[in-house]
Amino acid sequence: MNSGVGSMGAMDPLAALRASADLYINPDAREDARRDASLLLSTATPGTVPEAVHHYYGLLPLEADPASPAGAPRSSTGGPPSVVYKAVSTDDGRGYALRRYLGAPPARGDAIVASVEAWKRIRHPGVVALREAFTSRAFAPARSAMPPANELVFAYELHPRAETLRAALQAPPHLSSLHAVDGPLSEAAVWSLTTQLLTAVAAVHAANLVLRTALSPDAVLVTGRHRVRIGRLAEADAFDADGGALGHAASTARLAALQREDLGNLGRLLGALVNRGPAAGAADAGRRAPELTRLVSLLVGGSARTTVTDVLSFIAPRLAAESAAVWSHADATQAVLHQEYDASRLLRLSSLLGFINERADDASAATGGNAAWSETADRYLLKLFRDYVFHQVDADGRPLLDYGHVMECLSRLDVGSPETVLLSSRDGAALILASYAELQRCLRTSLEDLRMRANAHSM
Repeated sequence: MNSGVGSMGAMDPLAALRASADLYINPDAREDARRDASLLLSTATPGTVPEAVHHYYGLLPLEADPASPAGAPRSSTGGPPSVVYKAVSTDDGRGYALRRYLGAPPARGDAIVASVEAWKRIRHPGVVALREAFTSRAFAPARSAMPPANELVFAYELHPRAETLRAALQAPPHLSSLHAVDGPLSEAAVWSLTTQLLTAVAAVHAANLVLRTALSPDAVLVTGRHRVRIGRLAEADAFDADGGALGHAASTARLAALQREDLGNLGRLLGALVNRGPAAGAADAGRRAPELTRLVSLLVGGSARTTVTDVLSFIAPRLAAESAAVWSHADATQAVLHQEYDASRLLRLSSLLGFINERADDASAATGGNAAWSETADRYLLKLFRDYVFHQVDADGRPLLDYGHVMECLSRLDVGSPETVLLSSRDGAALILASYAELQRCLRTSLEDLRMRANAHSM
């Protein structure tokens, strides 16, 4: 009998636990999500950072020690040294990356505002989105005799555990987030990274903006396996002594020249990717693939009139292949989503049953003072069902850990299947035949009863 006190076929408990992994997300992806969540919840040692900055809290330095400004690297955007923090916004509860520039900003306020407003409109999967910029005196030492500087802070979307392209290229192959196993990246991987960067550049240029120093190994972030994003948007424009290269402020000739410089910077980045090292140039790429060699040559040494549209036309076949790969990845992600939907149904139904089964507040107002509330009527059926689902034993009375059985039972309960199940009390004295539809009704009415009593108690 397949009841809470009945027996089932013999099963290795460890095998059952291993088989349960097939019901959920890939363990590597789950571990990545766990580590991302761990970073989001981590905070710095009390007293080393402000408790809150603007509407952000939970700060954690991700780069240099903010207590040692001399050790912070000079910004590749031409601004002062900077430090990056993880923070959580009180507005939406999401994590953000705050880049704080140490000291008063050497830039005009109107240039900073114009730059931020223009770049906030850029939304593309190949860039790290800018949320806002603000100034703050919150980072000033508590006992400093000097007046606190009003420091400039850029807030970007957070990609936990991301690293700069320079760090990824210089790391040993087995530690690199680019996942190059035996040294140089594969040609397919380089083409994937190339299309990501090129389409991001195209989106920026279409908005009459330029990336400039954002197209550097210190600003491009590796955010996952063969996944890159251009970071530090707006910073070069904000610190530009000429007032930025924004579309409304720059001449057509200057904008075209700066956009051509973007393509040259991109070509040097691709040269570094091909060789998986900081060196760059068309000659370096020649050792790997002729087609990549021609692309790098076009970017670095092409005509002054070459635009990103010309480059996209040049690699059109590669764009088609990358598009097909993206859709395949989307299908695989959809399959994982369905797996997680099943897992979330398990959690939801298990939680609802936990609210009802053998409640400990029997004499409280929440149950109307009825000590037998969880042992009578609909609740008794749910108790027997809980035993049927989770407390299976074999012929020798040993616990069975059959995740397939749990999944099947809870899935049938979720949809209210008309199929019936034979429930047995623990002593075997009571046998009840009930359908999953009836059990679903019992679950709903019991929860509604709890809600009504809880609301009455709070009034």
